[in-house]
Amino acid sequence: MYVISKSTLTDIGDAVREKTGLTGASPVTNLAQAIRSINTSGIKEEYLTFTGSTRFLFGNNGWNFIIEEFSDLLKFEDINDTYCMFINSHLEDLSGLTIHLDYASTAYMFRTASGAQKLPKVIGGTYDMEGMFASCLYLPSEALTNFFDDMYVLWERESTNSPLVLCEYLFEECANIRDLTAPLNWLQEQFNLHPTNSYKGSYRSMFVDCYSLDKITNAPVSPYLDTGNYNLSSMLTNCSHLNTFKFRTEGGAPMVANWSGQTLDLTAYVGYFRVMPSVNLYFKGNEVKTEADYANLKSDINWYTFNPAFSHYNHASAVETINSLPDCATYITANGAANNTIKFKGEAGALTDGGAINTLTEEEIAVAAAKGWTVALS
Repeated sequence: MYVISKSTLTDIGDAVREKTGLTGASPVTNLAQAIRSINTSGIKEEYLTFTGSTRFLFGNNGWNFIIEEFSDLLKFEDINDTYCMFINSHLEDLSGLTIHLDYASTAYMFRTASGAQKLPKVIGGTYDMEGMFASCLYLPSEALTNFFDDMYVLWERESTNSPLVLCEYLFEECANIRDLTAPLNWLQEQFNLHPTNSYKGSYRSMFVDCYSLDKITNAPVSPYLDTGNYNLSSMLTNCSHLNTFKFRTEGGAPMVANWSGQTLDLTAYVGYFRVMPSVNLYFKGNEVKTEADYANLKSDINWYTFNPAFSHYNHASAVETINSLPDCATYITANGAANNTIKFKGEAGALTDGGAINTLTEEEIAVAAAKGWTVALS
């Protein structure tokens, strides 16, 4: 929790008394109203400018009234660290703010900003985006459509001994996001800028608990991954409404990647729910329990199930995923490295039009094997 010192509050109180003519102590809860009552007619407009670090600045709903009443008078210049800047904020609209970055970490910038519906305009370079939107429970897809338009990744910030971890936990528990096409396209553009071993990514828990996500058709492919075999772990866990997962391709052909020994696990409640999250906005009264339910509801975008046999992610989905897997065969062969593994839940989709994943044919599995991937069914 971010703590405001007594001396800071005293200074603010002194400033308010100076402008209003009030005397004596005033409760902190009266500060907002006192500031609003200051007569500003005829006064030259000035800005409150923040530079450097804004860690925890508006965390835990601190200073909400400043954003609500004076966002047009706030300037953020040369910001180098926005860690947890809006943590636990309940504000819905942050769009009045413009934040200019300078070689900044934006890790966990909006962590648990559960009220956020509209985001600030962010301009400039970042070198760390881990968990940037983690637990933005009600953030809508459209809030991210143009969010990255004026941002870029400062790859040169990192050295070969400290590779960039770009995507870990990035959208963790964005529970009501339905579509991430635009931000994923932006991420691929950033990866394409520096396709060398000095610049690496990781996808660990990137989409975990994105319960409402319908499809991912352009998962970015980093040419190299961070060291270790955890880089794809829990990437899609609890993507319980997902029907499509495909990596980015080029002209329909798989992209080449230098990956080995990684495991992409699609067995953990991908396409069906374990429990229904209390924050869900879409899935109410459209549960598929029986084949009759499926026949009646399968054309409704908001149907859901707890039964893996009715999983949105099924055999047809698995074939799409396999066909899009990055081609790692050359790298694996040249380095005598271990294959990557992709794990599927065999029974998933058995009672859907797409069929059970355990009906994958030898030919379909061979497509994965040719690219350095081993298919495993559970």
